[in-house]
Amino acid sequence: MNKKVIVLAMLAVLAATPALAGEKWFGFNGGVSGPSGDFGDAANMGYHGTLTGTYMLTPAFGVGADLGYHWWGGSDDYFGSGADASFSGIQATAQGTYMIPLQGKARPYIGAGLGLYNFGVEVESPLGDSDDSSSDFGYNIGGGLNWLVSPMYMMGIGAGYHSIQTEGDATNFYTVGVNLLWGKN
Repeated sequence: MNKKVIVLAMLAVLAATPALAGEKWFGFNGGVSGPSGDFGDAANMGYHGTLTGTYMLTPAFGVGADLGYHWWGGSDDYFGSGADASFSGIQATAQGTYMIPLQGKARPYIGAGLGLYNFGVEVESPLGDSDDSSSDFGYNIGGGLNWLVSPMYMMGIGAGYHSIQTEGDATNFYTVGVNLLWGKN
C-alpha cells in the first residue's frame, strides 16, 4: 500500500479524535497470527490487522464490533516443495469487553466475540491449482493490557484465541498484537 495513503489515513483519524470523545473507543490491533492444531500443520506463522470499535455501556463493560484480516503462508512440509500455498481469513464479529477496574492508567481487559469468518486457501502447484473459501461461524476470546496515554488515547498489547467452525475440524489460531485506541474513557 502507498505510504502516503497510510500517513493521510492516520492524520485523518487523529483529526477526527475530538468527534470520537465520549464513552466509545475506536482503534486498531495488529501483530502475529499463529495457526494451531491441525491448521498448524498446514500453515506457517502469519499476520493480522483488526479494526475495532467499542461503546462502553458502563465504565467497565462495553459492546462493539471487530473487522479483521488474517493471512498465513503454507507449510512446505505439508504441501511439498514447488507448491505455493496461502491462507486468509476475514473476521466480522460482534464483541463484548470487560475492563477490569483499577486505579491509575493501566486498563486490563478481557473480551469475547461471535460472528462470521470467511476462510480461504489458495494453492498453486505443478499438480494443479486450487482456490477455495467459505464463510463460517466463529468465536474468539482474549484479553490484554492497555495504558491510558491521555484522556483520548490508549495503547497496549492484546492476545486472542480464534476458532472457526469449518467443515470437518475447526480451524484454530491465536493472535498477539499491539493496540492503538482513540476515544475517551
